[in-house]
Amino acid sequence: MTIPNTVSTIAAKPSTSASKSTRPKQAQPTSTSTGTQGHTTEHMGVTTPPAGEQPAPRAPNKLDQLAALLTCATGATIAEMMAATGWQAHSVRGAMAGALVKTRGLTITSHKVDGVRTYRAGVAAPVDASSETAQ
Repeated sequence: MTIPNTVSTIAAKPSTSASKSTRPKQAQPTSTSTGTQGHTTEHMGVTTPPAGEQPAPRAPNKLDQLAALLTCATGATIAEMMAATGWQAHSVRGAMAGALVKTRGLTITSHKVDGVRTYRAGVAAPVDASSETAQ
């Protein structure tokens, strides 16, 4: 009786260095960034306006949309913020805690009415050093 050989071996890939083209590489364009205003950085496609001109107004981003929803009189629910941004609930909560509270200084409060939690935001009051008691 003959036992079939069930051991398989993995062969290394044959070297392809002999089959590669010997054509020289083309030179890559270099950056034209010189640090002066009114130039174009080719590799980024960024143009800065010449001195004296105002830059174009920035389009509102998703954090701006969240801030607008939260600062309106009625506030916003997580579901409304998810619909406005296309984010998941945990991303909306994280943006509120991180970007809106820590970096933009908004104070966010929440109220639960009839099982629906609504969030509202206002500008945080600056900390007054004179109101703190010294010990």
